[in-house]
Amino acid sequence: MQFVVKTTENKVTQTLDGVVSAPTAGETLQGNEPLQIDLIGGSIYVIGSASALESALQITSAQASPYAGKWIEVQPSDAPFQLLAQDLTLGATLNQFAPQNDIKMAKTQTVGHQKVIPVVGRPSNLPKGTSGSAALLVSAKAPHLPVGGSLILVNKTGRLSEIAVFKAWGAKVQLPTPTGATAFNTILG
Repeated sequence: MQFVVKTTENKVTQTLDGVVSAPTAGETLQGNEPLQIDLIGGSIYVIGSASALESALQITSAQASPYAGKWIEVQPSDAPFQLLAQDLTLGATLNQFAPQNDIKMAKTQTVGHQKVIPVVGRPSNLPKGTSGSAALLVSAKAPHLPVGGSLILVNKTGRLSEIAVFKAWGAKVQLPTPTGATAFNTILG
């Protein structure tokens, strides 16, 4: 499955492009702090800006800076592996748009020349003082796969909106293995 998620938070927009087909997956975040994460052959490969590496890999600025723009290979035994891997799943991608409370099916609509059934409601685990809505747009034709989604969260500090498009269900994902990657455990000092 391929997806694109456009996130706008307080007028700052980022785009996440991704592909998921177990056991391979990849996500590329485009914005102020670019980051690419690929799961290939049981290892996770990460490349990005220093601050994006610092956040994604839970390392210090001094550890991240020399590796900005260079591939880092994270093994299953490395501390950030599970945290990164959990976001590279079909479930993680779809769950952020799946309503969990007050779920309703709306009338069939046409979106992008395709008939869809919106499944709408409130997202789960909203922080206190935050309101929100989630919608998963499901194809009106069998096998009724998700084709899009939206998430809106609002609180007194601002607004977050996400819009997603899902396509190419069942397509096999083949990503090239990055060459010259540095092993994560060697950057820890």
